[in-house]
Amino acid sequence: MSRNRIILTLVAAFHLSAVVSWGCAICMGVVPQKPTLADEVSVAHEVVVATALTEAGTFEVHAVIKGDAALKGVRVKAPSIDGKGTLILSRAAVDAPWSSLGESGIQFAGFFKAILDLPAAETVTEAQWNERLSAFRPFLGHPDPRIARSAWAAWARAPYRVLKTQRLEAENLRAWLADPAQAYAQPMWIVLLGASGDADDARKANEQLEAAWKANDASLLAALLTARIEREGDEGVAWLEVHYLRDRDRTLEEIQAAVAALGVQGEASDRLRPRILAACRVFLAERRPLSGLVARDLAAWRDWSAAAHYQTLLASGEPVLPETRGRIQEYLKACRAAANKP
Repeated sequence: MSRNRIILTLVAAFHLSAVVSWGCAICMGVVPQKPTLADEVSVAHEVVVATALTEAGTFEVHAVIKGDAALKGVRVKAPSIDGKGTLILSRAAVDAPWSSLGESGIQFAGFFKAILDLPAAETVTEAQWNERLSAFRPFLGHPDPRIARSAWAAWARAPYRVLKTQRLEAENLRAWLADPAQAYAQPMWIVLLGASGDADDARKANEQLEAAWKANDASLLAALLTARIEREGDEGVAWLEVHYLRDRDRTLEEIQAAVAALGVQGEASDRLRPRILAACRVFLAERRPLSGLVARDLAAWRDWSAAAHYQTLLASGEPVLPETRGRIQEYLKACRAAANKP
């Protein structure tokens, strides 16, 4: 990539940083996700299953999912809901209006029972992640899209270091990966297949990665690179280094994807981290305007060897990706703090 092209692409959107910091950035994808059914249930004060009556806006509660059990059999008013059939209703407080979470069916009973007692993802401790993933595991790829998306989001919000220890049936992962209705979950299926797949899965994934490289396609690149490193270890990092960190024909989006893959793998694996740090040092040298992309990872790993590089870069007046200038300054501040510790 030429110097002019780098400068022109500095204003491109930096998508990967928009995902929640406590989840797997690769699995969550780059588009902000709407709250899932499980999210809405977890924050609601009361959730019931109710049947619409002939009087418009009137429902009879026949099951209480969350809240006061005395609601069972009660008729509730929800004038804003054009109710037909059986719906899942929720409200944020006792005096708040009811809202609809969609139609209900028998398939929701087991789902709600499995998830109601789980802590919200934001408060989950490291020890609780496996319990949370186990609760949602039976609902991955569920025929009902609301349940399927809830299960996917619960897994995608787990740190990669937890996800990589999970083993799902490769046959299921292949089927879900091929399902257009679950296109939003493709990055996670790719990542998980990297850990659970066989030699043929690895061959197909590497072919897909080669095709993406030839086409400058970044759409699933972070997941494909993460999976390759999971399969191949140091050799996977070396492949990424040659094809993305050193290759001047890569786009900003491709470089971001490559850095994201290095970041999640470096955070998840003490064994791989030395090789990933070596790749980061190549990145600092080869991609000076973009080198701030790795600043937060380096700080998280307490690697202060880039301090001189970043000090020189900021003082030189060279172009720097705007979104990363603050990250570089944070890195240098953390480096000074570490140096001043007794």
